[in-house]
Formats: sequence, C-alpha cells, structure tokens
Amino acid sequence: MDITKSPVHLTEGELATARELIERGELPKDAIERHYECEARNVYGHDAKKDAAGNWIPQSIPLGHNHYAAILRYEGKDAYDRAVRNLWRENPQRAKALNLPEPPRAGA
Repeated sequence: MDITKSPVHLTEGELATARELIERGELPKDAIERHYECEARNVYGHDAKKDAAGNWIPQSIPLGHNHYAAILRYEGKDAYDRAVRNLWRENPQRAKALNLPEPPRAGA
C-alpha cells in the first residue's frame, strides 16, 4: 500500500503499520506527511492553498440542487435551512440560480 497516494483516511492501525514501515526503511520518512497532504487535497481541492498559519483554504465548489436535497434528506430540515441561509449570504446569485428558497430577512 502506498499511503502517499491514498485518497482515503487511514485508521490508527494503518498509521501504526506505516510508522513501522518507515522505521524499517520500506516507506520514505515523510510518507505520513505526504499522505495527509494528499488527503487534504482530496478534501479542499487539488489546487488548494494554505493560509499564513498553515491551515487549508477550501476552494469554492459549485454545489448543485442535489447537494441541498441530500442535506435535507440525510441531515434534516435544520441543517438544510442552515446550508441554504449560508449560500444566500455567501453567494445569492448561485442560490437564486438553484431556485433555493430565500430565507426570511431579520426582523421580518
């Protein structure tokens, strides 16, 4: 297993095995760090950047209507309402294009 190209999260057992392989010289010394780098790029985008503190900056992914339908189905109405509110706040043009319901305005 080449953990430096693994698109999945490793378990503690797999990390322990990787550490043993590193100690024996069967994996490069930076294999675990390279794995985490690969994992982060799978999550945040292949061209993701880090901020000054070393935290990953998520790349904008244009999520479609199915994404919001899945949130409603699997996470419930509260999570759906929160996601829709966030999209209206961050990108109202996208929310409108997806025909998502506009949240009520504060004080209305």
